[in-house]
Amino acid sequence: MERLARAFWFISTLGFTVFLFYVYAYFAEYGAINIDGSDAVNTITNNQFFYGGLILPFILNVVCFGLATLVKNKQTGKTFFLKSEQSRSHLYAWSIGLAGTLNLFFAAIVAYLFFLNNEDGISKTAFIPFLYASLIIIVGWVLWLPFILIKNK
Repeated sequence: MERLARAFWFISTLGFTVFLFYVYAYFAEYGAINIDGSDAVNTITNNQFFYGGLILPFILNVVCFGLATLVKNKQTGKTFFLKSEQSRSHLYAWSIGLAGTLNLFFAAIVAYLFFLNNEDGISKTAFIPFLYASLIIIVGWVLWLPFILIKNK
């Protein structure tokens, strides 16, 4: 389970990073990126978009991996919070998977901004279901945590 979670995290991180570089290169000729789809009411520069797109997911990935490291280093047993090695493994995989789902969400946000600002005739609303789907995946992932903790008892 841990290997699968790490593979999911790695693939989602790689996909998000490659997509962020692609969108950044696409917007290289623009002075600013519209955020809300109106005529330059809320804009950010290309560099703000790129570095914000790198720093925010990096911080959240570090937090998730910090949680995973704490869980992995905890002792298991009847008198400890984690009752078995299996519950520790599940909680570790959950925290690594949360980082992967957050990467998918950030990729969906980058894709939404890409479609919002493109001039190739792609519909601006065509990508909104993917944004909602990524939010549903995150909510489902967070709601799965109580089941892991209940199983730990």
